[in-house]
Amino acid sequence: MPPLPTSAESRAHLVRALEADLIGPCDLDRPDAVEELPLPPSRWYLTGFLAPEGAGEADEPPDDELDAGSDEDDDDSASEKPDPKPRARIPASLGLSVLLPPGDTTETVSVTLRYADYLLVPHEAEGEDDRRKKGRYHRAPRPPVTMDLPLDPARLAKGFPVSESRGVYLLGQLQPTSAPGLPLGARALALFVVNRRGLEEAPGPKDEQSIFQVARSIRFERGLLPRPHRRDGLATDEDDQTADLPVGSR
Repeated sequence: MPPLPTSAESRAHLVRALEADLIGPCDLDRPDAVEELPLPPSRWYLTGFLAPEGAGEADEPPDDELDAGSDEDDDDSASEKPDPKPRARIPASLGLSVLLPPGDTTETVSVTLRYADYLLVPHEAEGEDDRRKKGRYHRAPRPPVTMDLPLDPARLAKGFPVSESRGVYLLGQLQPTSAPGLPLGARALALFVVNRRGLEEAPGPKDEQSIFQVARSIRFERGLLPRPHRRDGLATDEDDQTADLPVGSR
């Protein structure tokens, strides 16, 4: 009999299963995995994707996909107007904020971005209904892109296009900050991945113009500053002070 998994192993398995279900792709061990989806990926995966900037609201799913019908008689329900379906707002940017030590505009921060496109491929198999004849979405993973961005507030605010991305940008906001525990001259950097791909006049985002499984990381040569823990900063109780120590503190 194999040994039972530890609590940490069980938790890690559940987190991976949730990520595969909500963000994708299903094969998490292969960032370059290719998959084929029978529905638009924005309906297959619930999060982890960025629609084009200005897309606004999500498309309403077709009634035959999500509606389960009504228990009321047709005569009773025909005279009543159905309630309008809520329209969800779709994110077009993804942000991450970090703290940097004092420095100047000659320094750079290294950003690595990874994402995938889904392309609609015409597909018509014998026996399929009209709804499935429109095609299937094939995942096209993009290789990781690493960019060195100058720590210049004006240039960061203007943004930097990601090469061969068809309109994906990296933007930033850099400003001085102060808080108990931070050195004088510390800086706060907020970095955003923004999807600025063009939109046709049809309402709602198009899945081929969205980017999926978006992931990014930030590296700074001199290291990032830990965020100060202020909840019990003035506590006098030893247990409260110990519980508020940052992870990895000695």
